[in-house]
Amino acid sequence: ILAYLADPTHQIAQYGIDLSKFKADQVVQNFLTATQPATNATAEKVIKTPVFIIQGEKDQAVLPVVTQGLFANMKANALKFFPQAGYDKGYQLTIVPNATHTQAIVCQNANAVDFIQAKMSAGTGIVLTDAQKDASQSPHCTGKF
Repeated sequence: ILAYLADPTHQIAQYGIDLSKFKADQVVQNFLTATQPATNATAEKVIKTPVFIIQGEKDQAVLPVVTQGLFANMKANALKFFPQAGYDKGYQLTIVPNATHTQAIVCQNANAVDFIQAKMSAGTGIVLTDAQKDASQSPHCTGKF
């Protein structure tokens, strides 16, 4: 894979990752079941706190389709095990157009700050202006370097 990616015109999504094989591979599935709370189908592993996933559309480290599957599993498991609790309503996924793995969070900084302040009360008393939170005009978000 590294030799393939050494060519800057190559992307990992073009390498030939077969998601059906990924889903059918018992070693991969056992690993995910044992270590990833969002993919586990047990009541003990359901995430009961707000979660904001920010995913770059052009992310090559974590493919958006994988994140979308993880997010769907999170919601399904929360509804399956705790239908009245509303945990799933605290989950949010944003796919950032044209953003890579690291660009996504920069481009969504204002939304991330708002989510944290609204859903995760730390009681810091810190108040940021919209200008301080907003990185959307950064060249990393606009593509204008």
